[in-house]
Parts: sequence; C-alpha cells; structure tokens
Amino acid sequence: MMKVVTNESIMKYRSFHCVFLLIIVLLQSVSANVELKQKEEECYITEDGTSICGEENNNDDELVNDTMTTTNNTEEESSNCKNEHKDCQMWSDSGECTANPTYMLRSCRLSCDTCDLDGAKMNDRIKYNERLHHVNGDETLLEDTHGKLQKYEGDDPTELAAVQQVVADMSDYMTTVVFADTKKYKDVMHSCKNRHELCAYWKTIGECESNTNFMQKQCAVACHSCHVLDFKHRCPVDETIPMALTQPDDLDNMFQRVLTLEKYGPQPLSMPNPPSNATTDIQDGAWLVVLNNFLTPEECDRLIELGGHQGYKQSADVGQKKFDGTYDSNVNSGRTSNNAWCMGACYNDEISQRVHAKMEDVLGIPRANYEYLQVLRYEVGQFYNTHHDYIGHHVDRQPGVRTLTLYLYLNDVEEGGGTEFPTMGLEVTPRKGKAVLWPSVLNQDPNAKDIRTEHGALPVKKGIKYGANAWIHQRDFKEALDRKCV
Repeated sequence: MMKVVTNESIMKYRSFHCVFLLIIVLLQSVSANVELKQKEEECYITEDGTSICGEENNNDDELVNDTMTTTNNTEEESSNCKNEHKDCQMWSDSGECTANPTYMLRSCRLSCDTCDLDGAKMNDRIKYNERLHHVNGDETLLEDTHGKLQKYEGDDPTELAAVQQVVADMSDYMTTVVFADTKKYKDVMHSCKNRHELCAYWKTIGECESNTNFMQKQCAVACHSCHVLDFKHRCPVDETIPMALTQPDDLDNMFQRVLTLEKYGPQPLSMPNPPSNATTDIQDGAWLVVLNNFLTPEECDRLIELGGHQGYKQSADVGQKKFDGTYDSNVNSGRTSNNAWCMGACYNDEISQRVHAKMEDVLGIPRANYEYLQVLRYEVGQFYNTHHDYIGHHVDRQPGVRTLTLYLYLNDVEEGGGTEFPTMGLEVTPRKGKAVLWPSVLNQDPNAKDIRTEHGALPVKKGIKYGANAWIHQRDFKEALDRKCV
C-alpha cells in the first residue's frame, strides 16, 4: 500500500522503529480499495497511525449564524463585487489573478471571485495566490513545503527507511543550502519543488544520476539540484560569440546597404529622413523595405512543398514562463494560421540553402543567427492580430533579441492577406517572390523595441496565402536552441 512520507513520520521512525513497523503491518491489512483521500470522504494517517476521516461539523447554531451573516452582508458584498478596470476580465482570463494578486484580487473582485473577501481573509488569499504563482498554478505542489507529498509504494522496511532518509535530507538541503544563500537562489527558491510523489524513492534507486534531464528539474529538492532550475546557471551568456547589429547606427548602415542591392529590387516604403529627391513616396519613420525580386518561382514552390513535408500545425505565440525559465507556447484566437518549422531535411535542402544564402547576401549576417524558417499557411478567414516580433526576455539570453524580420511571400493571393503596419499606416500586398524587411529594435538602442513596427496579417478573403518568417538575432541562435538556451 502507498505510504505518505513526511519529516514528522521520519522523527517517529527514528524514535519508535518497532512501533512504526507494527503500524506498517496494520496498514497493509487495510483493503486496497481505501485511499488516503477518497472522493466521498478524505482520510489521513496521523503520526501515531490513527486514521481520521472527514470530521463533521454538527454545530447547527454556527451554521445558522453563518447563514444570517451571509444574508446581512449580501448588500455590502454586492457593492464591493465589481471590476475597477475595463480589462479585468481579460487579465483574469490570462492568469493575472494568480500572477498579480495584490492588485487583481482587490481591484478586479468580480473577475477574480473575491467579492466575499476582506481584511485577513483577503491577505491570506493574496499570499496563497503568490505561492500558487511560484508553482505555475499547480495546487498539488502546495501539498507539502517541498512540493508533492512523497510516497512509497512497496513493503520493504529497508527501502522505506531509505526513502525516509531522503526526505530528511531534503529539509536539510533546503534549510542549509537554498534558503541560506538567498542571493544565489533568489530566482528559484520558491519554485524549487518535487513535482512527482515518487521523487524520494527514485532518488534512492539512483535516478538523479542516471536520468538527470528529467530528475534535476522535476525532482529538484530530492536531487539537491535547485540551481539547475536557474536559467542563468544552465545557460550563461558567452560574451565572446560575435554579435551583429549591436552598436548605434549599425541598423541604419545595413538598411542603406540593402537599398544598393538592385538585383533584389529594393523599394523603401518608410525610412528615417527620406531623401527629398525620391522618385516615389517614402514615409519618414521606421525602416520598411520591400524586395520585389527576392525569390524565384522555383524557390517559392519548393519552400511550400517542404513545409508540407514537415507538417503544418496551428501557429502559437510565446506563452507564460515556466518554473525552469523556459516558456510555454500559447495557441490563441488572435492567431489562426498554420505553420511548419523548416528544420532538419527542410533546412538542409539544396533550394532552402540557396534561399538562406540570399538572406545572408542581403543582411550581411550569418545564417547561424537566424531562427529556422517558419513556413506559414493562411486559409480563407485566417489572420494574425497586430503584434510585435520583439521578445523581451531574449535580452539576457545567448541569442540576443530579434533585431530583424524578413518576411517572404511564396504565392499570389487572390484577395486579402496583406501585411499591415497600423502605426505607420502602411500595408504590403502579397506577391509571389516578394519579401519585406523591417527592424524590431531601435537604431540608437539595438536592445530596445521599436514599437512603430507592430504589424499584423490581414484575413485572407479568397484563396490561400503561403509565406515564411525569418527572424534574425544578435548572436548564434541555432547553437543556443540545440542547448535549450533560448
């Protein structure tokens, strides 16, 4: 039968070994159908082996008083039960009641369901939500100080003793190592948890050493590996790796060079301080340059074909940060296209490499700095709401931020499907073989987002739209991706 292993039970084990073994025998005689927590009635095993099942509250007077209090407070709660900001429900839907409880629980009571909370109860809920945020909303990780309650499923007293010792060592580790060095562990001390109930047992059979990729993150307390959860520890930035477009004016100089590459048919739609003698209308603003003759029909057709071989799936944005510093993907209603990542055979394909050579020719930046091409398919009605390609957390990570986007149009669209730049009031119409280039960062501060280049994919009204995103970083992206350091 599965047994819960806690520090309190360890002390009992050490002091009353014989009594504890007797309790084990008694527990083994209990029907296998009885669980520690039954759906109808919760049962717990106390330190002395006593079973306590669902204490009932038969105090009718207290129940009546609670009902009267609820009735009397209805009018007051109703006046408090409101959202003080128009975006409360949207924030609540995106998890802000847990991520930002100090503001949300008080200012968005209706959306966060805290209408009946005030004073101490409100403070308790805020503290609880803060703890919940540290474990990405997984309430099971709050069962015990160190995450999930540790259990042992066997009946061998020697194995049980070993598991008990691991649990004791976990507390010593957290007290004398993690919480004793708040500077080193400040980013992970609250998220370092055992995320499985058998972590302690797995530790006893050597899994921390033989299955490190899983154990050091999922059983960080048992394996004494909280430091591994710190992204900066796993993926320190190598400052010796060459960087591109990191100095003031690097961006302007690159775009000025692009305008000289006549074979690609460069056409600036927007640029800083456009020349007064320009033969076409050019807006004064952020760089936005169309390359009218970038891809051949053969190259366009092959990228579409390769995307099909890879398999198209619904596109996703960057989601919430996870406990180990990586980020979830977020499929949402604001982005309805499908995409395929051009990796492996797609990336190594002869024509794909030819396209990458063209990108290097235009940008003057090695292809190692590029994310793998994201081949896109938009069917009728599909779109991508206004967004920005800049990802803030990349600033302190090995690849650096996305500095540029080069978008490739792979077919002619019958109607709709343009790329809109609402801040600049511009739209680029799809045409097979055309590309459009813009920066995500400022010329004078290449780590800072240029908000002027927000953009969106307008809905396709007729036909299908195929395209490809090329996102360019300051340093080698592919090597960092291989190490899971992006």
